Amino acid sequence: MSEHNPTQSKINQILLLGEALVKQNSLDKAIISYQKAIKLNPGIAELHNKLGEVYLKKYQFDEAIACFREAIALAPNSAWYHQNLGEAIAHKEQPGGGYEATRYYSHALKLNPEEVQNYHNALDVQ
Repeated sequence: MSEHNPTQSKINQILLLGEALVKQNSLDKAIISYQKAIKLNPGIAELHNKLGEVYLKKYQFDEAIACFREAIALAPNSAWYHQNLGEAIAHKEQPGGGYEATRYYSHALKLNPEEVQNYHNALDVQ
């Protein structure tokens, strides 16, 4: 999208606001901010990922998992989104969650072998 696209400019502003709100630990306001951006353009994977990261910080694992799954559906080759989904699943501590989390960490590792954190995460949940 062009920088002159008013919708994209608005999304960029909301994205920056959301990041600032997260830094201020105003997580509920950050959620609202990211949700507004997603309504403007639900096809941007990074927005879903950012929203998922805020939910993860709030220990709202089901919401985080849904956001990360949407981000992956939009950008399946993002190691970071797979990493985040694995983390949310591991933190949720559901039965079988360790196996599922390991699958996402392993996939993140395949997508980005240089990311050492994926090795550690895959080993930690086994």
